[in-house]
Amino acid sequence: MAVSSTSSSSTASIDVASIVTQLMTVENKPLDAIKAKITQQQLIISELGVVKSKLSTLNTALTTFQNPLSYNARQATASNTSVATASASNGAAIGTYNVVVNQVATATRYAISDFTSSSELVNLDPANGFIITVGNTEYSTKGVIKVNGVVSANTAPILQANPTVSDLKLWINSLGADVSSSLVQTTSTANWSLMIQGKKTGTANGVSSIGLLGHALDTSPGASAVEQNASFTVNGIGFTRSSNTIADAIDGVNLNLVSSAPGVTQTIRVSAGAENSEKMITDMVTAYNDLMAYYTTQTATIANSKTPGTFANQPTMLGFIAQIKSKMANGIRYLDSATGQPQQLSLSAIGMDLQLDGTIKFNSITHAQAVAQGLQAKLAQGGRIGYVDAGVTTSSVVTFQALLANETFTLNGLTIAAGAGGGLTATEVATAFANRTAGAVIAAGTPVVGAAANGTISGTVGAFTTGASGGTTQTFTSTTANTTGVTNLAAAGGTNAAKAPITTATAGVTATNDLSTFLKSEISFSGDINSQINAQKATVQDMQKRQAQLQTRLDLIQRNYFSQYSNLNSLLFQLSSTSNSLSSALTALTNMSASE
Repeated sequence: MAVSSTSSSSTASIDVASIVTQLMTVENKPLDAIKAKITQQQLIISELGVVKSKLSTLNTALTTFQNPLSYNARQATASNTSVATASASNGAAIGTYNVVVNQVATATRYAISDFTSSSELVNLDPANGFIITVGNTEYSTKGVIKVNGVVSANTAPILQANPTVSDLKLWINSLGADVSSSLVQTTSTANWSLMIQGKKTGTANGVSSIGLLGHALDTSPGASAVEQNASFTVNGIGFTRSSNTIADAIDGVNLNLVSSAPGVTQTIRVSAGAENSEKMITDMVTAYNDLMAYYTTQTATIANSKTPGTFANQPTMLGFIAQIKSKMANGIRYLDSATGQPQQLSLSAIGMDLQLDGTIKFNSITHAQAVAQGLQAKLAQGGRIGYVDAGVTTSSVVTFQALLANETFTLNGLTIAAGAGGGLTATEVATAFANRTAGAVIAAGTPVVGAAANGTISGTVGAFTTGASGGTTQTFTSTTANTTGVTNLAAAGGTNAAKAPITTATAGVTATNDLSTFLKSEISFSGDINSQINAQKATVQDMQKRQAQLQTRLDLIQRNYFSQYSNLNSLLFQLSSTSNSLSSALTALTNMSASE
């Protein structure tokens, strides 16, 4: 206990604040421990967020790598770029297209002349004002807007009756419509023209105006242009468009018409673009290695690092990284379009060498060899990384039509025949093909509906299995990787084969337990990462409640300590005062005795 004392005339006291501070240092240890745990948990939450971000980056790179369109780069060239240019998107059909540009699309352009200055006052129609029409919309200086001749609830800025030509120009530009205006000096300082031009090409975007009195259109050559649509042909088929940029005439090709050349054929060639599998691979390798490096740092322990990672004592929290490594090591599965069978590619075969530290090193030599052996074409078939289980399916959705009397139809090994007395509806035909299992034998004379006289179905069900009927449609599915099967199904025979068109036909490897599926699951809202983050947040919230409760208790203890030691200090003060009084009395008594 800190007690100070001096001479007999002084008072004794204790340092209450110092004593309480020392006592509270001991009392606060449980609180300090909770605060440290909260800080650690919050760090874990932050690091899990970083891991999730890196998983997302890897999944993005992986998705791009597995997307067939990533390897279907195309380039388009034009024989005469002064007439037309072109660009092609991934997957555009390779080929040559003959284009004839009869006319390009143009926008309205005209000039109103004979103004003596930019500040000349102009006369507008007193009843309706100046009206400019852009497309199907009229704008009046009186504030009225009409759309297709009907007055709109919206209004235009109002311009005074006799504005200057500069005011009129500004009014036109303030409308926010697809029209612009400018005022230019022509031959001298006393000759000015008001230029008006549409912002969009095509007849639907034409611009015209009325209501400016005393001034005429400039009829000099080149002063005006009439709006018109583009007119062109592609392989002999005629097109009309309001714009010179056309994206719907050639599939996957953006065509830009530059100038007209009637009767002259321009050639647009779409060819395969540059080989780009190296970029797809290296982007994925970079994202993968970034995740692995972060994992190594965060799980480092004092046994292998001077700086232990956040998960050094909880490495299982990142246990899913082992699954990512395992799935990556499984290589690539793709469907060979030539055979219809799934094929396997190892990572090393395409230039991805797995390292002992868990990272991947890009091998440019091996990659170059793979490219020479058609790697781009293989990846363009939709390879997927990390299969544990894999299956393949081919399917077709068939839309049926009715069969007339005595008409037959063969599909998937089964022959359906309408009876002589009447036909079969489309729904009855679809129902006849429903719930059929591949390989099943349907006896001759099996009725479709009711009596056999109405129609029969017979044969051995082919490779395609069907489910319940969906009205007039039926889905045929096969678990064999045979794209030829889809073609055979489409080439149904019989006297009425044309009545069962294939509306969709697909074939591909079924993605099950692949790396992309796993990554998406991990980073999803209900995935493992979010579950761990939410669990850590719940733990933090619980500790924060305990911290608040403990803080309340410590505040009470501190107040009690201050009260106790303050009271003790007061008592010491009183004792010291009494002691001083007694000392003074004894001294006085002694002095009196000595004087006698």
